[in-house]
Amino acid sequence: MANASTYRQSADVPTPAGTGPRHMTFPPGGAEGFYVCGELNSTVNVVKGGKVAQSLSTLPKPTPGNSTAECIMSPDGKFVYVSNRGHNSIVSYRIAPTTGTLMPLADDTGGGEIMTPRDFALDPTGTVLLVASVDAKLVTVFRVAATTGLLTRLGKVDVASGPDFVGVMPKASVLTTLSIAPATRALAIGATQGFSVQGLDQFGTAMAGPPPAVTWSL
Repeated sequence: MANASTYRQSADVPTPAGTGPRHMTFPPGGAEGFYVCGELNSTVNVVKGGKVAQSLSTLPKPTPGNSTAECIMSPDGKFVYVSNRGHNSIVSYRIAPTTGTLMPLADDTGGGEIMTPRDFALDPTGTVLLVASVDAKLVTVFRVAATTGLLTRLGKVDVASGPDFVGVMPKASVLTTLSIAPATRALAIGATQGFSVQGLDQFGTAMAGPPPAVTWSL
């Protein structure tokens, strides 16, 4: 299996008895293997070469009745995150660059705020993680450290009912500003000046596409 988009069933991948595979996440760029959380036995499993190469508990200590819910990889392919329902935490792992195996980093409960995290999501930049707590009626917001993958709680968003899904909508860019460089205020008669024009969206981000070259003369 290369990645989710090119998957064709060729063989089953057996997991340890009692795993209960729930959600999978795939590395970017079509790298080999994938990661799957075991809902029934509270594990995260590394699958490479058509078999489970590594199986780790998602729990720092035994927690009766715990089950995993979601499994997500960071956009840069360096970290994996799994949610625990019961222990009520998000567990983070670092991916070994050469082997793809996992090294546990931390487990975060949001200071005890997370309650039954059925779903969570990373924003497209991988710098913000949102956790939906079904039994707390809120979404906890974490900052993700780019170099370490560790989480820092930023705050929460209260919702009317227990959320069982959270997602991040793609940013819609709207042209709001034209940036002209160099910012020459005046041209002398007979002079010619080249300019580049760049469109900026409402977030101050350069919009896609090369900036057009413009020449003005007097």
